[in-house]
Amino acid sequence: MITVFECPGTNVDATISGKMQYISPEEIAKGDFYNGLDKTAFDYVFIQGYANNLKPLLPSVNSGVAIVTQKIESTEGKFALIGTSQGALIQSLVYKKLKNNEIAGRLSDCVGVFLFGNPARESGKAFPGGPVAPGHGIASAEYRLTGTLSDPLVWEFANPGDPVCTNGDDLASQIREDGFESMLTSFDGNLNSISDVLQIAQDLAGWLSFGVLAAPGMALFHNEYNSYTPIPGDSRSATQIVVDHLNTIVGPYYRDDGWSTTLRVPGA
Repeated sequence: MITVFECPGTNVDATISGKMQYISPEEIAKGDFYNGLDKTAFDYVFIQGYANNLKPLLPSVNSGVAIVTQKIESTEGKFALIGTSQGALIQSLVYKKLKNNEIAGRLSDCVGVFLFGNPARESGKAFPGGPVAPGHGIASAEYRLTGTLSDPLVWEFANPGDPVCTNGDDLASQIREDGFESMLTSFDGNLNSISDVLQIAQDLAGWLSFGVLAAPGMALFHNEYNSYTPIPGDSRSATQIVVDHLNTIVGPYYRDDGWSTTLRVPGA
């Protein structure tokens, strides 16, 4: 079996309420990957237990990296990493650990890293057959998943309307990057000093540079990768493209004739 580890994005409702995000098995079963992957070849694991902080975000990200690392270390065989938004940042950092051999000897078991709306996206990176969106992830350079342009394992899906993964290098983009950096590292949820107030003001300046009127559209672009169709003339969504790819690659591992369990031999 190939194990698929999927990390979701931040649950804003959970963040505001101060409660841990929890997705029920019934809701997980409605997801694209749970529904679409060939269950005779894949073991699907939905990662939970980290997305309960929006600001500071970094403790939540680090917690997610630790959870995925533990899952990989305790699971034998091939695996794939999938992440959206905060989850994409987590999986980017996990893949860095794999490449640096900090998860010893497991890079060769990774069959793919599939990222949607990734704050750590490298400039110029897309996926096979896909268009290259402008810009790069909104996270600062130290967090970005660099060295991926020729890496066939890493697939990036970046909606051109999503500034979280298509941030530029002009002044407004730098303000947004600074705001995201503050979101990662600052403010413990209590306004107990003038510096906390100044940090929030800085963040507001950064996020307002997206444009107040554009905010609803930005949220739509960032949250709808299950409906975004990145390849002209191809009606498949970004998530369906990954589902189809994963279902195809299981063939060499699980069928002597080279066909996957979902792609039947023609005429058979």
